[in-house]
Amino acid sequence: MALTKSQIRQALREACGAQFAGIPSEEAIDYTFSPAFCQRMDDLIREQKRGSLRLLSRTRRRVLVVAAILIAALLLVACTPPLREAVVGIVVEFLDGNASHTITNLPRDAIETVYHPGVVPEGFVPESREQTSPYCIEWTYRHTDGHKLTFRQSAAQVAFGSTDTDGADVFLTTVNGTEVLFGFSEGISLARWVHDGYLMNIWVSTAMEPEIMEQMILSLQPAE
Repeated sequence: MALTKSQIRQALREACGAQFAGIPSEEAIDYTFSPAFCQRMDDLIREQKRGSLRLLSRTRRRVLVVAAILIAALLLVACTPPLREAVVGIVVEFLDGNASHTITNLPRDAIETVYHPGVVPEGFVPESREQTSPYCIEWTYRHTDGHKLTFRQSAAQVAFGSTDTDGADVFLTTVNGTEVLFGFSEGISLARWVHDGYLMNIWVSTAMEPEIMEQMILSLQPAE
């Protein structure tokens, strides 16, 4: 008999609780984050501000701030090998008109192979390519009508986000064997997935058909 979603979530909570049981209190942890780790976190925060946060209401943004603090407090735990092996892929939870997601166990520490979409929607032309750090590179395309398309490749151990489903259609699906999180609203289209150990994001400042987003995902190729 197949497990229900509620049973699966309960089993995950119990497994995580068992993993966290041996964690010392916050006061007992004497640890300083490295500059490289702090830079990766800055990149992730910058990515959230430019991406799915624009789909959030003010109330949802406040909730996300609280969630970000909790996620940051658990990063040391997520770096522990047994837990990193146990939590893999994209986890999405829909609750009270909100979809929150977490992606863990990303193995890349820096960008070694640069990727970009081999196909972009008609009317979009390359505008810029910028590597803001060893952990993040961004390609920007501009449409003749002013709309912007951004493709971002990141090297990070964890990624998270939240979207207000009251104003957007958010769903997790499989594209050619790869889990992809899509978000579509009247004025924004998003896609997030993992490829070759990197976190990939597409953000478009206009509504697009899912099939067009899928074409970009499938056309991903190393840059020359």
